[in-house]
Amino acid sequence: MIFNMKNYRYLVCLVLTLTILFNIVSQADASYLSPNNSQTFDNTITNVQAIELTSETTRSAMVEEYLEAVATIIIYENETDTAVSMGSGVAVYSGGYIATNWHVISNVDLYPTDYYIKIEVIYNGELTIFNADLLWSSDIVDLAVIRSEYHNIPYVTMEDRWINSDNRLRIAEEIWTLGTPYDMSLFGTYSEGYISSNLERLSSSDGRLYESMIQHSSAISNGSSGSGLFDANGSLLGLNTLGVPSTSTTSANDLYFSTPIYPIINIIDDIASLEEDNDPETNYSFPKIGVNGYDRNMSNTFSDSGLYTMSVNSSGPSSGLLFEGDVLTGISTPTATETSTGGYYEVDIRNDFFYAISNFNKGDSVKLYVKNSVGLNRVVEVVLG
Repeated sequence: MIFNMKNYRYLVCLVLTLTILFNIVSQADASYLSPNNSQTFDNTITNVQAIELTSETTRSAMVEEYLEAVATIIIYENETDTAVSMGSGVAVYSGGYIATNWHVISNVDLYPTDYYIKIEVIYNGELTIFNADLLWSSDIVDLAVIRSEYHNIPYVTMEDRWINSDNRLRIAEEIWTLGTPYDMSLFGTYSEGYISSNLERLSSSDGRLYESMIQHSSAISNGSSGSGLFDANGSLLGLNTLGVPSTSTTSANDLYFSTPIYPIINIIDDIASLEEDNDPETNYSFPKIGVNGYDRNMSNTFSDSGLYTMSVNSSGPSSGLLFEGDVLTGISTPTATETSTGGYYEVDIRNDFFYAISNFNKGDSVKLYVKNSVGLNRVVEVVLG
């Protein structure tokens, strides 16, 4: 759902502005866009706080406050220093940490020497471009965290009301979105709608499967990927990820999906603490058990609940403990049981496992509930790598 700016013919009235923005090599007055000539400013964190709202805050006032936390994410090609795609993001933590979808920054993740990231945010009342770095990403849950070189961005409060929540979103509950759809001139576009279903949805786009999605009716477009999905109280619930488009044979309206923010809630403290040492080798990554697997939505040869083990890393944490054909049905702390109120996570589809494992850290000992190829159950204790 990333907007491709190479293929879009800009409106005549925007040609001059966008030429100055994107032709960064030849435009002297756009030198602040160069990766080596960024805006000069003090990046010391100056006690930035989460944006505070009250029950008396009107929606329009809420949106005006949240505009400070919105980012347009622009992917540039190194060789030409030109923008090739864009998406949206939202500041979620003190110090310029911004959440977005993995597919917005996928080129940077997959080809880090060929692409780099800039963001556009409100700075001193004006839209300004800053450099940003990729800190953490997961293509499986389609989430990423980047950090702006400008650290003093007000940020929003995240809340899980979907995956592991006692206050789960309800059908017809009001929600709203704020991002940059279509092109950069539409920064800060607001739309509103409702939760369309209380079931976790699957959808597909660009040849990949998106899992555990929140379905809603707040309009999003190309470029909205990574923008915030908020509830009526202003809590960030997820990141807008995709919409189902109309085709020559099918008409689709108001079918929009967001990725829950839950994993980033769990790991943002770890991401920030590791990143502050300026050593890219210590950037946060999910803990691992060292297996490759799939679920029933990814293969027509497997139809049960759980994560099917396709292979086990011979040098990984699960070597000698898990085997090809094992099905992971749950994960817990060593002291939790399936009947306990906390610490046990049922694995129905693949994403359930990754959402669950984001509650743990490397070095933690966990119990894996396993069913083998002949249907026998066992419990395996693994130290996460």
